[in-house]
Amino acid sequence: MATHFHRTGKYQKAVDLYRIVLRLRPNYALAYYNLGTILYGLGKTEMALRAYQQAMMRDSHYTTKLLDLTNKFYAQGKLEKAFKMYGAIIRLTPGSGAAHYSQGMLDYSQKRYHAALISFEQAVRHRQDDFNVYLGLAQTYEKLGRIQEAIRTYRHLLSFKPDNLQAKQRLQRLLSHQTAK
Repeated sequence: MATHFHRTGKYQKAVDLYRIVLRLRPNYALAYYNLGTILYGLGKTEMALRAYQQAMMRDSHYTTKLLDLTNKFYAQGKLEKAFKMYGAIIRLTPGSGAAHYSQGMLDYSQKRYHAALISFEQAVRHRQDDFNVYLGLAQTYEKLGRIQEAIRTYRHLLSFKPDNLQAKQRLQRLLSHQTAK
C-alpha cells in the first residue's frame, strides 16, 4: 500500500505507512530504502540519509543500489545531488572504493583536482586492481603538475592493461615532454 501511495504522489501517506511497517518489521531493508527515496524526493536529505543508512546496515546490497542511483544523478547532470549523495555514501561506508572513485570522477569533472586526488587515493586503497581508479589518479596527478607521480601511475596501470592506448599515449606524451626540457 505504501508503494501505491508513493506512485500516486501521496508521499506523506507513504511515509506514514513505511514508518508503521518499520515499527512492525524493524529489519526490513527495502522499507528503509523506499522511505529514504521518498524523503529525499521531499527534500528531507538528512532524514533520507538516515533511512538509507538503516537499509545499508541491514543489507549491503543497498549500498550498491544507492551508488547506482547517485551515478544516475551524475549522468543526468544533477551534480549537487550527486555530490551530496557520494559524500553520504562515503560517510556511511568509508571502505567503498566505488564511492570514492565516483566522487573523484565528479570532482575531476568540476576541476576540483585536489579533492579528486584525495578521492582517487582513497579508492586505490580499496580497489587496488581497478584500472579506471589508477587512470583517474594518473590524470589528476597530471592536472596538478605532479608529473613524476603521473608517470609512475601510468606505468603501474599499464602493468595490468599493457594494451591500453589512452594510457600509453599519455605516458608517451609525458615522457617526451620531460626529455624535451
